[in-house]
Amino acid sequence: MAATNQICTYCTKNGFNKSIGMVCTLTQEKPNVINTCPDYELDVQLKKREDLREAELGEKKLMKETGGLAEYGINNPVIAGILLTAFFGLALFFQLLMHFIVIYVFVACFIGFLGGLVVLINGIVKKRKAKQMKNTFNDTLDIDLNP
Repeated sequence: MAATNQICTYCTKNGFNKSIGMVCTLTQEKPNVINTCPDYELDVQLKKREDLREAELGEKKLMKETGGLAEYGINNPVIAGILLTAFFGLALFFQLLMHFIVIYVFVACFIGFLGGLVVLINGIVKKRKAKQMKNTFNDTLDIDLNP
């Protein structure tokens, strides 16, 4: 069923029935194709809109993961976390060193420092999960190939 939905999602001949769900407008029944459909017509505009939406979501996710530093070309969340933590940590250090404690600046630097730590920790956790998933996938593949 998942393959059917993938194929039929961008077809110009798909429709919707309240009682059944997605239907083919040619047969008015649920699509039951496996990998291909002889009557398939790609809805180019829908596909382009969906691709643009996915690209925007990916961009927003990357900006969130890097604390906004993706705008400057830093796409790795770990590096972004290190840079943010170092920058705001140095700002805090110099503020304390010079006895120039303005509460607003201090709080802003402290929040920035904590934000950098959060970005760093999230980046490390994400990399560990990706590595663990890759290892799990490779182990599963090895088990499947070696009966």
